[in-house]
Amino acid sequence: MNRFKHIFLLAFVTLSVSMSSWGQCVMCKALGEQSANQGMMGTGLNQGIIFIMIIPYLLIGIGLVLVWKRFNKEEG
Repeated sequence: MNRFKHIFLLAFVTLSVSMSSWGQCVMCKALGEQSANQGMMGTGLNQGIIFIMIIPYLLIGIGLVLVWKRFNKEEG
């Protein structure tokens, strides 16, 4: 029962944090569209977002490769 409480609390916190982050995405998109129409900083905004988005995926990928190598190394 204690484990169920921890999982429920973790799910609640995760969903709470993710809901507030969607508001930031809308604001960032609106700013990018507006400034791209005016020829300002919005032109490079998409490239910056993609660059920031790549880092977590790289870290997760590297971690999965390390775990896979550790569990699949040959004994001998």
